[in-house]
Amino acid sequence: MNPESDLEKVWEHLKLLSRKGVVSGALEEFWLPKKTLSSVSLMKALFTEEVLDRVQRELRRKSDVRLELTDIAASLRRLLSGGEVEQTKKMNDTE
Repeated sequence: MNPESDLEKVWEHLKLLSRKGVVSGALEEFWLPKKTLSSVSLMKALFTEEVLDRVQRELRRKSDVRLELTDIAASLRRLLSGGEVEQTKKMNDTE
């Protein structure tokens, strides 16, 4: 990155805050993907019954074990809490 491209990026973001940017919807257009990818939005999408059903089917297909949706959701919560992710990374690094 060079200073000119950084300034151009800053200028583009500042234009979003102008009256024209707000009235034209550019500010909302800028924030919509960020809001959609927020932790809250992703967690809501991940813990829908439809997604949990799909995970349940995939796990059953691979292991032939029938798991309850509540057990799957609890395991996903543990995974996303961070400890499981770090442990998995360490295991993969040692292989």
